[in-house]
Amino acid sequence: MKLNITLLFSMIFMMSTLSFAQNKLNLFLDDEEDDSVTKRYYELHDGHWAGIDFGLNTMLDKSFQRSFEGETQFKNNIISSFNLRFNIIDHKMVIKEDRFGLTSGIGFSHSSYDLIKNYTLKETIDSKTGNKNVVESFDSLNFTYNKIRATYLQIPVLLEYTPNKNSWVSMGFIAGYRFGSSTKNLFEYQKVQYITKTKGDFRLNTFQFDATLRFGYKSIGGYFNYSLLPLFNSESLTNRDKITPIHPLVFGISFNY
Repeated sequence: MKLNITLLFSMIFMMSTLSFAQNKLNLFLDDEEDDSVTKRYYELHDGHWAGIDFGLNTMLDKSFQRSFEGETQFKNNIISSFNLRFNIIDHKMVIKEDRFGLTSGIGFSHSSYDLIKNYTLKETIDSKTGNKNVVESFDSLNFTYNKIRATYLQIPVLLEYTPNKNSWVSMGFIAGYRFGSSTKNLFEYQKVQYITKTKGDFRLNTFQFDATLRFGYKSIGGYFNYSLLPLFNSESLTNRDKITPIHPLVFGISFNY
């Protein structure tokens, strides 16, 4: 009797052990399958926008030149005019698996333009009407640097092509909204250096709309952005009826994640 009870409990224990082991194996296999599906989903829907961009700015006129039809005060020092962009998130909508997709996301862009000449923009308030005016001024001070800065919230719409697993090319448009801008000047007066920072909109366009080309290999790439909207709302500047529209061209490198 004792032997039969022992055998019965032994069989129950063995069956329970085998059942537990099988369930654990199935759970492990299911996890592996889930991980594989998750990885595949990530590969298909991971665009090449999220990351950090760093580049240089140059101001161009409507003829893609830096002459500005005699208004040379808008020439900028390209080496010290930079663009820094933090692209927070992206998502790619698959059009054709492993080849084409439509990528969008969100990013923050900061651009700085270092003017070559001692030219600044100053905001004034009309005492009678209370309206804000922007006056163009040539200063007698000798600036070490003289910068106009603007920060934007950006949303891209990019058609992305991946010819293979590691390479990618995308082109499209980036829409932006300016939520901050200022001027920053460094100059020396009576052998003392001064830095001035002035916040204002300086008649910079509120909205931004860029054509863009991006390309790369794995997580490193490059980009070109050309502003289809002029940098300034030029008709609002008080010293001229209208100035030559300025369209920044930005080029640089990108580090994607």
